Amino acid sequence: MTFARGSLGAAYRRPLFFGLLTLVGFPAALFGDGIWDAISWLCLGTPVVAVAWYIFRSSGQTDSSVTAAGNGTRGTLNRQQTSAPRQQKKVGIHESEREAGAFVSKCRK
Repeated sequence: MTFARGSLGAAYRRPLFFGLLTLVGFPAALFGDGIWDAISWLCLGTPVVAVAWYIFRSSGQTDSSVTAAGNGTRGTLNRQQTSAPRQQKKVGIHESEREAGAFVSKCRK
């Protein structure tokens, strides 16, 4: 079975596969023994391994075509990304200590 790129089938193929594995793995873990334990480990472990693989693969990614937002849209920037970043208020150590002291004194009352 082949799907066109961007089609509905391509978008739901992997989630349905992992859902079916989970649907088989839970009853196998609950009601079976012996070989069913191995089947449940395989069915329930596959989505976990897939997520770990995806995170590991994308964490070392240094491709310059990936946007700063990390959403993987190659070469496109949305309006929010092109705007200048907001300036954050710089808080000195003394100011943050005063805020923390005020918070603690409120909690003690």
